[in-house]
Amino acid sequence: MLNRVGMFDLHYCPTLASWVLQMDYLGNATAIFLLPDEGKLQHLEDTITKEILAKFLKNRESRRVDLHFPKVNISETIHLKPVLTSLGITKVFSNAADLSGITEDAPLRVSKALHKAVLTIDERGTEAAGATVMGIMPVSLPPEVKFDRPFLMVIYEHSTKSPLFVGKVVNPTLH
Repeated sequence: MLNRVGMFDLHYCPTLASWVLQMDYLGNATAIFLLPDEGKLQHLEDTITKEILAKFLKNRESRRVDLHFPKVNISETIHLKPVLTSLGITKVFSNAADLSGITEDAPLRVSKALHKAVLTIDERGTEAAGATVMGIMPVSLPPEVKFDRPFLMVIYEHSTKSPLFVGKVVNPTLH
């Protein structure tokens, strides 16, 4: 479990009954982590829209927070052949495929297509996404937010206005 008291872009969204944490990545992407109130994961999944995500990205404000966040390592391999064939991309998988631009040796066809996505969040990733903000703060305890129950995450790319990664952490382990 990563634990840090500091300035974070965090706010509570009553519509989603969730805490919303945003962290900028190098490049042009932002990770949005959505921690629903206890028992409200289904409500979050049913309610979230791209318009709500867009509002989060426009209205950002840092605040002092005692943040507890699990180390995350997610990987998924997706077989793309069924998806591509359902979209009508079939010739490349058949003996009639023309891949002569790749090699002149033997006729080629694509036998399988895989996509692997990996997301790792650890101390180094948190450091890379860190920012320094200085300001005058009242002397009070910061809110404590623990990502110790199921939550959603979206990695959003700004130039294409597209999610690059959408995931759900169902059982975060606390160490």
